[in-house]
Amino acid sequence: MRQELQTLFGRKVDLLVKAAIDRSENWRRRQKILESARVIYAVRKPMRFAIS
Repeated sequence: MRQELQTLFGRKVDLLVKAAIDRSENWRRRQKILESARVIYAVRKPMRFAIS
C-alpha cells in the first residue's frame, strides 16, 4: 500500500497507527503529527447480525 500511495502522490509517505503516535515520548513531534494528520481512507467493518 505504501508503494501505491507513493506512486499516486509522487513523494514518500508514512503509514502510521494513531496509537503509536499517541505513545510517542516526543510531545512536540506528536503534536505536529496529530495537527497535520489527515485520514485519506477509512474502512468501517460491517456489522454482522445473527438471525434465528
